[in-house]
Amino acid sequence: NLKLSKAQKIYFLKKKEVERIINFFKENNGGVTKTRLAEALNMHYNTLKNNINKLEKLSLIKKIKKSNSILYSLNSRKYDDLILNIN
Repeated sequence: NLKLSKAQKIYFLKKKEVERIINFFKENNGGVTKTRLAEALNMHYNTLKNNINKLEKLSLIKKIKKSNSILYSLNSRKYDDLILNIN
């Protein structure tokens, strides 16, 4: 689990790329691969991967292995808890 201060978490979650990723997950409930997510957001794969990895370390992203793919989705409960604790 990634240990960040409250200010660091706020800064990270306010990044444009991170907001776009989270908003995509909020609007699309099913899991999605990193490649599909990068395509849908028109975001460079490495940028997406770095942000997904940080979100995962904060437990804000769920990772589900499905056959040969890894699907990612928002951990809504953890996200809501974090937002409540930040405010």
